[in-house]
Formats: sequence, C-alpha cells, structure tokens
Amino acid sequence: MKNLLLIIPVVFLLIGCGGGDDAPASNPDSPADSGTVNDESSAKFESLVVPDGFNFKSSYPVNIVINLDETDTMFLSIYGKYSIDATGTPVPDANSRIIAGEIKNGDFKGTITATSQLKSLLIEAWYVAGTQEPFRETVSLPTQQINITN
Repeated sequence: MKNLLLIIPVVFLLIGCGGGDDAPASNPDSPADSGTVNDESSAKFESLVVPDGFNFKSSYPVNIVINLDETDTMFLSIYGKYSIDATGTPVPDANSRIIAGEIKNGDFKGTITATSQLKSLLIEAWYVAGTQEPFRETVSLPTQQINITN
C-alpha cells in the first residue's frame, strides 16, 4: 500500500511534465522555416576531376629497424611532432608519441602506420640509467623503411 501511495504522485508528476503538444518545435533560423529550398547537387562521382599524382591512400606502413650496438636496456619513443630548441636539439611534443617501449641489446624491429599529413618523425632512445645523453634522430617522411645503426 505504501508503494502505491508513492507511485501515484510520481505518475501525476510525469504526466504534468509531458507538456501536451506533440508537434515538432519550429526553429526560425533553419532554412526550411525561412522559405528557402536547398537544391541537392546534381554532380555525379564520375564527373569529378582528380589531379595527377593525387593519392587516395591516407596512411601507409613504415618499417623501423634499429641496431644501436648497445648492451644496456634503452627506452624507445617515436614522435610525430617536435620542435627544435636554441641549441638545435629536437624537443618532442609528448602528445604526439606514436610508440614507446624497451629496446634490449640495442635492437628494435617494428612497423608503424604513418598518415599522409605526417612529414617527419623524431626517434629517441633513452638509457634507463640516465647517465648518458639519449640517441636522437629525425627522419623525413614519406618512406617505407627506416634503418638506424651506429
């Protein structure tokens, strides 16, 4: 009985909030209400002209092979965006990191997917101990293979 007494006010509250008119609201700023009619384009896909050399493919694989002749464990990061500081050292944009992981014995093999907007990569390999300067190299794209050795 208590539950019934609680349900009745909730039902009346829901009915009262319902509004009444089920007609869709009119937006005076919409083109349909302003009296204009949007004509659909009559262009066909077959009539589109594509410039010579245009590439429909927006991404491609890039194979990366690193052999740094090191026995120490290193930490690898590859970035898609970076800047150059006053000393000429590349400084990565941390939000653009593409891949990160360990390099054991200086060897890494992997594949990343690059987009056509990506123009270069910053490859950094940090020593876990942090006692030596990291290995840094910038690579221009597009390319299918990146080989780094020292």
